[in-house]
Amino acid sequence: MRRGKSVEKLDDLGWKFERSIEWKHNGRLVERGTEISIVKNGRMKFLEHVVNSATGAEWINCVDKNKAIRSFRPEQVKRVHYKNKLRS
Repeated sequence: MRRGKSVEKLDDLGWKFERSIEWKHNGRLVERGTEISIVKNGRMKFLEHVVNSATGAEWINCVDKNKAIRSFRPEQVKRVHYKNKLRS
């Protein structure tokens, strides 16, 4: 018996997540690469919007200045920026 492996394969989990690279926030269309401000976390680049179809939970994935992928709830978005000024 193997240890550390989950019973479900990664491919089996893909059916319940709906991913999109566009998302609308306060009337603005947010596309991949658009900079947004997250409450208490600063500026990030938008990556994708994900909805779990089984539970209805939704979140957005972003990339910070250190190239790390972070996930946040949509209500944590403070502002959608017009100009890209991500400090590296």
